[in-house]
Amino acid sequence: MGLFFGFIGYFFVAASQGNNASEFPATFKYLFVLHLLTILLMFTLIAVYVIHAYRTDLIENERRVLWVVILFFGNMIAFPIYWYLYLWRPLTKSPSP
Repeated sequence: MGLFFGFIGYFFVAASQGNNASEFPATFKYLFVLHLLTILLMFTLIAVYVIHAYRTDLIENERRVLWVVILFFGNMIAFPIYWYLYLWRPLTKSPSP
């Protein structure tokens, strides 16, 4: 996200100063497509994580709704935390004898 804002800011400043003005529309086209793909990925991850949070037995019933709300509204920050706690960590634990 920071890279995206930095990239857009750089091109707006460069275009306003007349530097690389012809390069701006061509580069922005590719950036726009990449941004749309990122948005689609975010929507897909929201759906996958919310469905997983709703169906998994790893989360207590009292925390399920809380995790769904957190994943929906705080997705960019909550995705790595949820992934570590409920997807990656359970797979790395050795099975009990």
